[in-house]
Amino acid sequence: MSLALAIKNATSIVVGTDVDTAEDTGEPYGQFVVLANRSVLLITGNTEAIRAPIIEVLSKVDPKMACSTVAQLIQAELTVQVVPELPNMKGRVEIIVAGFNPIRHREEPELFYMDSAADFYLAAVPGDSIAAGSTAAVSRVLAGHSFAQSNTHHLRVLAKECLSATKLRWPAAVKNHVRLAVLTAGAVESETY
Repeated sequence: MSLALAIKNATSIVVGTDVDTAEDTGEPYGQFVVLANRSVLLITGNTEAIRAPIIEVLSKVDPKMACSTVAQLIQAELTVQVVPELPNMKGRVEIIVAGFNPIRHREEPELFYMDSAADFYLAAVPGDSIAAGSTAAVSRVLAGHSFAQSNTHHLRVLAKECLSATKLRWPAAVKNHVRLAVLTAGAVESETY
């Protein structure tokens, strides 16, 4: 299973996941999707099992939509279309939605998490980080730390370290390339290496 993670500070979010190829295929669906509202959707596990409801939600995303609204739309579609079929679904699916919400005339970074093992219950992440998929090598690195005062460069280095540690510990568990993105209230910058 892939590793996906999101780490936020007071003004930005760094997201990352392992991917098959260094080139951006331009496909509108996959385990790393930049949404129209500058949020990022990360999916680990059986991505094909939730393809139809996710594509349906992606067509509804408006550039002015808050990240929380997108997360709620995804959760609603999954509850209607996928949850009744969970007993027949192979594997597990974990979803992270990272983006910004307007709070008191400011854009605040937010992280949301859903898991098929919990019927895609939508949870706002209470801390500054979340990891999904092959998380054994990164749990201790991220758990219990506050990254609110960290700069964006530090978050990028930490995300790369988490993905590298997982690759070193379990070479077959993650794919060969890494896609990272830095989200700010006004832009999304992504890179693949």
